Amino acid sequence: VTAQATDYKLGPGDTIHLEIHNVDMVSDLLHSSDGHVSVPYVGKVALLGLTAFEAEQKLREVLADGYILRPEVSVAVKEFTSQTVELFGAVKKPGVQALQGASTLRALITQAGGVDLEKSTGFVTVVRSGTDHRIPISDLDGEQGAFQLQGGDVVNVEQGNTIFLAGEVKSPGAVTYNRGLTASQALLMAGGSTEFGRLSGAYIVRGDERIQVNLKKILKGKDADVELKPGDRVVVPVSPI
Repeated sequence: VTAQATDYKLGPGDTIHLEIHNVDMVSDLLHSSDGHVSVPYVGKVALLGLTAFEAEQKLREVLADGYILRPEVSVAVKEFTSQTVELFGAVKKPGVQALQGASTLRALITQAGGVDLEKSTGFVTVVRSGTDHRIPISDLDGEQGAFQLQGGDVVNVEQGNTIFLAGEVKSPGAVTYNRGLTASQALLMAGGSTEFGRLSGAYIVRGDERIQVNLKKILKGKDADVELKPGDRVVVPVSPI
């Protein structure tokens, strides 16, 4: 198993490289949309959510069950496509990025061409399930840069002329800041809230300050709207079940 793919969990669209050494068999197998790969001698085997090491163990057990005597199996992830993150802001190549194995924040930003220092405010934010982790760019070369990313993360390298929408909004990410932009306008630019969003619990992160903003009342005209500043982050948390 390659070190790069040690912690990566297999998903639909990924391709694994399978070698069965004692029968001299080599094959590249595509992980189908139903969570299976078609393995020589055996047929369909479910590997969804397993690491390459766990897939090795499972295939070894399956092949040993009446197919190959003491099979010697190795598995490596050849193509990573199922686990992606969205990258926005002050980087050279923003957009959807495929996680390459156990991807770190530092590796992702490097993969995207690095930080555009002229536009950056000096911070990067990782949003995961409505919770944000804010990290100084100056710390990316240290321990903070080793922050482990997961599929579905949204990463924003903050820049001064944008507002960032996170949490339970339909299109999370950066929107262009214009003078006079308000919290409710920014929400609408992000497509509005998802069905799970708790608009009454929304808040703005501005530097080290956290400002509560009841978007539910604002949208109904019961509260005054809040004017945003460049670099603000508007977060809509998930409603409690």
